[in-house]
Amino acid sequence: MSFLDKVIEAVAPGVGVRRLTDRRKLDFLNSGYSYYGANTTKKSMLGWRNRSLSPKEDINKNLQTLIERSRDLYMGGACVATGALRTLRTNVVGGGLVLKPKIDPVFLRMTNEEAEAWERNVSREFSYWANSANCDRFRVNNFYELQQLAFFSQILNGDTLVLLPFKLRAGSVYDLNRAIDRG
Repeated sequence: MSFLDKVIEAVAPGVGVRRLTDRRKLDFLNSGYSYYGANTTKKSMLGWRNRSLSPKEDINKNLQTLIERSRDLYMGGACVATGALRTLRTNVVGGGLVLKPKIDPVFLRMTNEEAEAWERNVSREFSYWANSANCDRFRVNNFYELQQLAFFSQILNGDTLVLLPFKLRAGSVYDLNRAIDRG
């Protein structure tokens, strides 16, 4: 409070109070984030302690906690978090990668008819593999569901490792299977 404010308050307390109120209103209007996200007096913000380090230090130091909280929000049914992750998965992956073989018949010394037949056969074989659960090491998901699972795991956990091991199975003509490390 300035010297002038103290004098006015002593001589005319009502005018002093109005002056102080108007000053607080101006402070509020000119405050930017200080009454919202940067507020230090609201109950919801009192426990918020932060100290920024480099991006690498911030992430690496807190990675385990961030992953645990991300999973907890999703599994705990936080509707906004769950909806955001599912919407992102659907909009980014959509139907997934689709095979569209196109070979160079001249280079392979094939006729156009032979090349088209080869492309149809490869599409049919890929479709057979991709639409079955045989492409999954655990025989749970098809290829398109695995794409969504891999992306979803990445946004939920921060990273994902996908392996394509070979596993011999009786009666299966395809041995390539996926294995996703779920953290």
